Amino acid sequence: MFEDNPDALQLVHEYDEPPEIDFLLNEFFNTDFSRCYLALRSLIRCDADALWPLIQEVWQEKGWNDYGAHYFILHLFGLRSDWSTTALATIETLLREAIDNQRPQFRKSRPVAILSFSLLFPGQFLDHCQSWMSSEAMPVCECRFVCCLALEIICRELLPAQRSRWFEAFSDQVESEPLVQLRQQQFLQSQSA
Repeated sequence: MFEDNPDALQLVHEYDEPPEIDFLLNEFFNTDFSRCYLALRSLIRCDADALWPLIQEVWQEKGWNDYGAHYFILHLFGLRSDWSTTALATIETLLREAIDNQRPQFRKSRPVAILSFSLLFPGQFLDHCQSWMSSEAMPVCECRFVCCLALEIICRELLPAQRSRWFEAFSDQVESEPLVQLRQQQFLQSQSA
């Protein structure tokens, strides 16, 4: 499954006892990504209402500018569907900013931001999908690849008439990157089957 579920990973570390949320969020700043994924795995099980104010604090202090923490926080957003309405409003803004962020150190955050955006805001994702699939508007091929995957998942939930609309719009896209081109072909085949 493309959602990059940390539960599907075999990690070299494990906790003896569940750590505090503060500790887990600070693990996102670790250079050992196995520890980051272990923290991510634990944070998806924490109470969202207790987690949200701590995420905001960490983001404002230093998470917005640390490429590892930036990535994992954005990823955490999409792995949970139980955010409060207030949290979702801020999360939407943060994800949009990350998708548009041109700073090179945050290049890996852009695809995970698109993925999280599609999982939390599928209707809005569909509104932006066609432009994000354009190599002119979205030159980062990993972003276009994730758009293909997200669109495929969302289309499974749509009514046939709605799927047809996206199938037609998607089939008009011209893609030069071979990996994205292959993903597009797989998407189109899955929709015509």
